[in-house]
Amino acid sequence: MPEMTTHQMEAINSAIRSLFQSNSDVESRGPIWQQRMELMTVIEELLNRCVFEKMRVKGHVRTYGSCVAKTAITCSDLNITIDIPDVDCSDAVETMKNVAELLNSATDGFDAQFFAETPMCVRVTISNVPVRITWRRDNGVKLANLLATYATIRPQYAELCRVVRKWAEICGIYSVEKRQGGLTSYGFDLMVLYFLQQKELLPCLHEMRPMMANEKKALHVIDDLYERRDLYENDTVKIAEKFGKLEESWNLALLFVEFLCFYGTRSHQNEVVQVITKNVVTKDKTRWSRKLLQIADPFRTDNVVTFTKAYQAYFFNCFLKSYLYFVIPQTVEGPLLDVTLYQKIGESPRKKKGRRKRVAPTTRTDVKTKLKSVAVGDDAPSISVEPLMNMTIEQTLEQADGGILSGSIRPQKTPACNFRLSEPPVCGFRKKMWESLDVGRVLPTWIAT
Repeated sequence: MPEMTTHQMEAINSAIRSLFQSNSDVESRGPIWQQRMELMTVIEELLNRCVFEKMRVKGHVRTYGSCVAKTAITCSDLNITIDIPDVDCSDAVETMKNVAELLNSATDGFDAQFFAETPMCVRVTISNVPVRITWRRDNGVKLANLLATYATIRPQYAELCRVVRKWAEICGIYSVEKRQGGLTSYGFDLMVLYFLQQKELLPCLHEMRPMMANEKKALHVIDDLYERRDLYENDTVKIAEKFGKLEESWNLALLFVEFLCFYGTRSHQNEVVQVITKNVVTKDKTRWSRKLLQIADPFRTDNVVTFTKAYQAYFFNCFLKSYLYFVIPQTVEGPLLDVTLYQKIGESPRKKKGRRKRVAPTTRTDVKTKLKSVAVGDDAPSISVEPLMNMTIEQTLEQADGGILSGSIRPQKTPACNFRLSEPPVCGFRKKMWESLDVGRVLPTWIAT
């Protein structure tokens, strides 16, 4: 595929600038995260006056999430965590229920509701902004401070995160809450950070701190990395001395397209998306080896990805189709190149099957057993699919049966426009039928052709 032209880059950058301008109101109050922080001061005063004073306790209020990391978009909520030292953790549920009742009685029109989810929280809408109040969310505060440090040394990191979040919201894969489906919002921030670290555009702050004598010199698995999760360099002066000053401006349009290619081609699907070390951590060194996408929370020993296996196909197709949409020149009559993706649909070989009644071995059953071992065994032949142009489905099937269809997409370590897929958009399916995917079905609509 040809390299992206200057006009393509300018069109995407123009859409990005329009996105940033639309996030600021007429009075130029600033970006969304700044407006949320201004609202935070009002909520903090409300909690101290109407909740803590009536409960006769001393409470602490802190902000975390996208507002601190400066990655908030219009649909982002305001995350607040409270802590009352005099209250034991065993009484946390009753305390949070009491907070919801006191907020409802403090002001007319409030509809604060308690949710016993993970983490438990109180939800309320103030000034048309969804607010979530949680209990002692220390890990969330630590993650927000880490991402805020990266946003401080390179403000364009937060800008790229906002672009990716908006794109994910349009595609329907962005979720403020895990229970809503899709990928939770801060998961995209970690994906962007890992992508930039692999391109060596951002440093790994955890590796900038000198290792102590009692620490392990060789960290083999992802769980070992959590031992130093709280120890990272946060002094911007020392970061500039070790990594160098980040003064050169980034081309956000180019980075956004490369980000889509980085994950859309799935050439990195065997890697764990983590930001504690710049070294590649493979999936076989974790306990989540069966998931196609693994995002490690740097301050919690769990996987950020919670959507189902069936949702993974749609998730990765959004990346791949959007990449093709942006990288192919657009004309008044449509895209300059007509690309159709074909994928083989079938049953996953890992799917558990019910026990069958044992049958005495015969010549026919022996043959079936051998064929089955070839079809679903460890040495099963991999099926790779590449975009086909100007070919009908019948021609594609004829070439596939003849063994002609064997191309692959092999992106460079730094994704470029000249790409090839290493695997099909959806893998692990084996059934003798082909399904054509329309490239223009899931495409961002906020970019003007």
